[in-house]
Amino acid sequence: MNLHAYTRADQRYLEDERYDSATCLYRYYDPNDHLLYVGISNQPKRREERHWQEDRHWRQHAFYMTVEMYPTRKLAEIAEKKAIKNEDPEFNKCRLSDCGAEHAPRHAWYMEKCGGELKGEDSAIFDLCGYEVPEGYAHTFWTEPTLRSHCSSGQRENVS
Repeated sequence: MNLHAYTRADQRYLEDERYDSATCLYRYYDPNDHLLYVGISNQPKRREERHWQEDRHWRQHAFYMTVEMYPTRKLAEIAEKKAIKNEDPEFNKCRLSDCGAEHAPRHAWYMEKCGGELKGEDSAIFDLCGYEVPEGYAHTFWTEPTLRSHCSSGQRENVS
């Protein structure tokens, strides 16, 4: 499964109106599990490709990324702010402050579902080390991340 298919695999994102803007929170890590960058996107494949093109100063060191889904962009933004503040990724340019909007009535159903703690759903790990240098070219070309493992309903499943 590739990154695009992962974000479209769950039917609830299409059927449950509360998932009105499902958004991924992603983290990039180096081979030593050092956190490089935290971000959000509702089009993670396109965003990953842009990081490869525009952020090579840190992106070239990334070995894998983790991804988790949030039902709305606002919840993903809140989770991103908390992750940047608490996990201190090396290459995030701005350090965002908490806004506390997870307590808004609109998000009460999701906070209840998560036991009062803001957490993403359907976490996954994608390997990023599949870059190619075609013969006759001087630079590498981006290739889509490949799924290593997926966790749904609390069960981690490795993908071969």
